[in-house]
Amino acid sequence: MKKSIAVHAILFDKFLFTADQATTFAQKEDFSVDEKREDDNIIAYLQRDKADFKINAFGEDMDFRVVTMAEGVAVLVGELEEGVTKTHEFSAKVTWNYTKVDEPKRVVTGPVLVPDSVDLQGDFEFPEDIQKAAFKFMEDARNIGEMHIKFGNIGIPVESWIAREPFFVDKGSEFKIFPSGTWMMSVKITDDKVWEKVRNGELTGFSIGFRGTREEA
Repeated sequence: MKKSIAVHAILFDKFLFTADQATTFAQKEDFSVDEKREDDNIIAYLQRDKADFKINAFGEDMDFRVVTMAEGVAVLVGELEEGVTKTHEFSAKVTWNYTKVDEPKRVVTGPVLVPDSVDLQGDFEFPEDIQKAAFKFMEDARNIGEMHIKFGNIGIPVESWIAREPFFVDKGSEFKIFPSGTWMMSVKITDDKVWEKVRNGELTGFSIGFRGTREEA
């Protein structure tokens, strides 16, 4: 597998994930970095040691080295396996809408990945790969973000399951049959601004972010 250089920027007051682009962005957005550490501890660690640092993105562990620190920004350089990144370019649209919105509990439920269903980048996933992704997410990430840019303190995954049988959803104006192997999730929205976007229809479904390899069919 080929390797490509990835550059990530961490702002000292907040965290910013810049995907695998060799650049930094001016805007400040939240990004959950290694949930085993408190944010302040991460900042102190970077300021003090400027040493190797492990960052967790989409459930995939990657080791990076701090190469420069200027104006409150630590630039981390590391190697990634070359692959496809599902990024914020397609975050304005979702393939599947929420199947249920429980307003009193502030819980949204819907499909995350549907087997053999073509996504907005023209890709599709097999059931066995979807199961691996679902397990990996719950084991290592459990990170809920908004629009592939803002991460952390948005919501909590309260349910995650793989449908063992086909099922249908009838919402009156929308009827859809989902195949077995569909990854379903329920998330309790904890951020008030994000919840308001759900209520007014600005946010309508889940959009997964991950890296993977693309194979010709």
